[in-house]
Amino acid sequence: IREGGLNRDAQVGNYVRWFIQMRWIVVVVAEACVIASVMILDLLPHEVFVPLTISTAALAALNLLYSVLNQHGKGLGLFLLRFQVYADLVILTVLLHFSGGIENPLALLLLLHVIISGVVLSARECYLVAIVASVLFGTLAYLEALEIIEHFTLEVFPHHVSESGVGHAAHDSVYVATRVVLFSAIFFLVAYFVTSLSSRLRQEERQLEIMASRAQRMQQLLEQSLNATGTAVRILDRDLRTGWANSRW
Repeated sequence: IREGGLNRDAQVGNYVRWFIQMRWIVVVVAEACVIASVMILDLLPHEVFVPLTISTAALAALNLLYSVLNQHGKGLGLFLLRFQVYADLVILTVLLHFSGGIENPLALLLLLHVIISGVVLSARECYLVAIVASVLFGTLAYLEALEIIEHFTLEVFPHHVSESGVGHAAHDSVYVATRVVLFSAIFFLVAYFVTSLSSRLRQEERQLEIMASRAQRMQQLLEQSLNATGTAVRILDRDLRTGWANSRW
C-alpha cells in the first residue's frame, strides 16, 4: 500500500475487514478438519486434538481482538494488516506441527499469505513475508528432523514400516532439505510474480486517476469559459436526451 491520503486509509480499512471476515471462515473450517481428522477418520493421534483445538481457539481470539481494535482503534489499520499476516503464519506453523509437520500437504497454505501480502502490502513487505514463511517452515522441518520436537504421524502420508518402527520422511535429511529449498523457492517466485502484477495494476490505476482528474479539470475550464461568455450549451444523445449542459440552462 503506497498511496497517501484518505483513499489509502479507506483501502487499508477494507483490507483489514476482509481479512477478519475470511479468518472466521478459516477458524470454522480448521476446527471441522481437526474434529474429522482426529475423532472421526483417525488420521492423526488423539493426543493432538487438544493442542490443535487450542491453536484454533487462539486464532479465533486474535480475530475477535482484531475486530475490536479495527472498530475502536484509530490509525491502527496498517499495523493490524501487517500483524495479521505474521500472526497467521506463526499459528499456521503450530497447526502444521501438530498435524504431520512438513509431511502435511496443507503446508502450502503458507503460500496464501505471501500472495495476500503481495496484493495488500508493498513489494518489500511481500518479500519479507516470504522470508518469514521460509524461516518458519525451515525451523519446523529441522526441529522435527533432529527430533528436538516430536513429529506427529499423519496417516494419509505414506510411511515406511519396519521392525524398528515407523519411518518418517520428516526424519530423512535429504527429504527435509529438498522440501525446505523447494518451498522457499516457491514462496519467493510467487512473491516476485504477485508483486510484479500488483505493481503494474497500481501504475494503471494511477494513470486512470490522472486521466480522470485531467478530464474533470478540462470540464471545469470549459464551464468557466462558457459562463464567462454567457453561452448556453447543451449536449444531446441520439435519443435527444440531455447528456450535459452548463449552468446557463
